[in-house]
Amino acid sequence: MKALAARTSGSPRRVSTLVAVLGVSLGLVSPASWALAQGSQDDGFFPLQGGGSAPPPPPPANVTPPPANTGSMTLEQERGNAALAEARQAMANGRYEQAINAYTTALDFLPGNTEAINGRDKALTMLNRGDLLPEAVQDINVMRQRAMAEHASYLTGASEAIARNDFFAARTFVTRARVNLEQSRQYVPTNEAAMTRDILSMSERIDAAERAYRDSVDAEALGTADAEKSAAARRQVEERRKIIDENLRRVRELQMEFRYDEALQVIDEILFLDENNPAALALHGAISNTKFWRDIVEIEKQKELGYSWNELENRASTIVPRVNLSGSGDRSVQGVLTYPEDWPNLSKRRSGEHSFVDTPENQAVYQRLATTTVPIDFQDNTFEQVVNFLSQVTGQNIYVD
Repeated sequence: MKALAARTSGSPRRVSTLVAVLGVSLGLVSPASWALAQGSQDDGFFPLQGGGSAPPPPPPANVTPPPANTGSMTLEQERGNAALAEARQAMANGRYEQAINAYTTALDFLPGNTEAINGRDKALTMLNRGDLLPEAVQDINVMRQRAMAEHASYLTGASEAIARNDFFAARTFVTRARVNLEQSRQYVPTNEAAMTRDILSMSERIDAAERAYRDSVDAEALGTADAEKSAAARRQVEERRKIIDENLRRVRELQMEFRYDEALQVIDEILFLDENNPAALALHGAISNTKFWRDIVEIEKQKELGYSWNELENRASTIVPRVNLSGSGDRSVQGVLTYPEDWPNLSKRRSGEHSFVDTPENQAVYQRLATTTVPIDFQDNTFEQVVNFLSQVTGQNIYVD
């Protein structure tokens, strides 16, 4: 943007024109609004930086004239052809802004017209006189082609699913086509209406095919044992759908409670029932990412807390000892070294005959063993059973090393 601002310094009109052109290309500004804003400026072109003007390109070769009005042409076709003729003349005269307006108007009346699409892209490129617009136009073309290809692929998948009577998969493909249209709406402004019609038509086709399939199944099952099997299958499908809906609501509740591990477990249960469920797949990715970043935040929090405790211990270790002969806490005679408050007893327990005396706990066990006599027979018992028996009789916890 800095480079673009430098190339257009001193020319506010050129900056506003470039912004408006990008807006029309992305579908953010209507051609009628731009034409109204242009006013009488549409008949000229802007001077280049440093003086001079953009030379008009040579007239396009082999331009196909608009078809003659044979009387059977509709009003929209007549207006579209007139706009194409105006765009060709503007391109020949180097009036690229007027050409873009005319091509856009032609696309309104002739959706998907190849000449109008290519001509508008060429006019955008010629108007740019730099590096920004060609790259933007190329990116838009790539995104438009990708969106159209994915749209056709999803509709083809839905048709194939209908052919094999898999209506759940067909509706999944239609849902993906809707999501694709919502995400790429700005790249396919001229094809949006047609794509929407295709999606609605496919949805109606799925509903009709499913009704016909169910009617045929019911008709075949009447008076036979297959009726019960079909009803059981429908109940199974309905139960599976109810389970999935209930689990999705449960996932939402767990997500709001920040219980992401449990939410992921519920999502795994949904995917076990329907591995292509679009809602479960989307929630799995979103919750996994959220859990990842929350774990990072918690780790950073614990790390900072550990640093704080370490700093606290370091500061406590810098306290200079003080003389303490009879008070509470560690004792110190000269304020140089400190001793535990019960250091005489500790010294006695670690030296002399006291160092060989068992702990009070061990002495209690020895006393209990010496005074308790229990007839036992461990001939056919396992080691674990013996240990459990001894623990129960002595009332002590026995840990096997």
